[in-house]
Amino acid sequence: MQYIKYGKAVAVVALLLSATLAANANIFIDENFEGQTVFTDLNYPIRDDTTSPTEANIAATQGINVRALDDAQAAPPVLSISNTGTVTSVMAYHGTKCLQLASGQSVSVPSLYTNAGMNWYQVMQFAISVNSATLQLPAGTRVGIYRQDWSTIGSTGPASVFYQLNFTRNAVGGIDIIVDNNSAKAGEITGAGNWAVITVVADKQINNPVNWECWDPLKLVYKGPQPTGDPIGGSGTYATLTDGIIVFVNSNSFANQINAATLGNNWANDNTYLLTWQLTATNNGTLFVDEFCYSTGKFQDGMATGAMNQDAAARMAAFNEPASAVDKWSLY
Repeated sequence: MQYIKYGKAVAVVALLLSATLAANANIFIDENFEGQTVFTDLNYPIRDDTTSPTEANIAATQGINVRALDDAQAAPPVLSISNTGTVTSVMAYHGTKCLQLASGQSVSVPSLYTNAGMNWYQVMQFAISVNSATLQLPAGTRVGIYRQDWSTIGSTGPASVFYQLNFTRNAVGGIDIIVDNNSAKAGEITGAGNWAVITVVADKQINNPVNWECWDPLKLVYKGPQPTGDPIGGSGTYATLTDGIIVFVNSNSFANQINAATLGNNWANDNTYLLTWQLTATNNGTLFVDEFCYSTGKFQDGMATGAMNQDAAARMAAFNEPASAVDKWSLY
């Protein structure tokens, strides 16, 4: 397990935070596995809502961050992320490397910080693939899972709501992506070296459709659900999302949604907190993971023009990226 301590209030997956920092902080992960070390703090350049992102800064700052809204909050949080996988050049979605998870290995966050309960979008995105050996396993074998555990009674739990994706060998030579909560198929890894780009969006604004304002100012594109017209230019309407947990797979249209009523247990009340998440390879399967992004507290009503919002949007892949490996910056 890697434990990372930050001297400034900028970071991502939090184990301990001061009360002052927690009041105005957002979590981010942006990891492409191309560097010498992964999931380390490289000090994101934007800690305010006035400095615009640049491609150079994004390319140079791959890692994890918990970001305060201003530099005055300098309490050093202690953060943890557990990674038992290894960086490999066997395959990659973008660049030349990715994270390989052999059976039993995982990347996970054992505990998030208190603002993970704020009533904002929380977005997790990653590209995932398998090798030919994994596709030789018997049909029906669950070769991996992605799981979130939530509390609806506060930041210390216990967990009362879960969301899980199962990666299961199908009968036609691929891996089905199954939403465990309702057994629905959300997508498929169609073959060894093919990739599913998965985006999981948690919306905690119960019974209230919320704007999805994800504008990338560097590529001049909207990512995820598409607006009508061009609202960033003043002549259109943003798409909206409703309460629950929504998954997208290589598409701007969602593949499956578990709504608040199904999640139950007071989903989206003021005490709803994401406690932990994990991505784990199981049952002799091997997973390959690339372009790992996580953000909280962004993309909602009125946020499209904010610098931190646009930085987070620029760091994410397009929801509708293709299943074949491509160069991130030549998609548009």
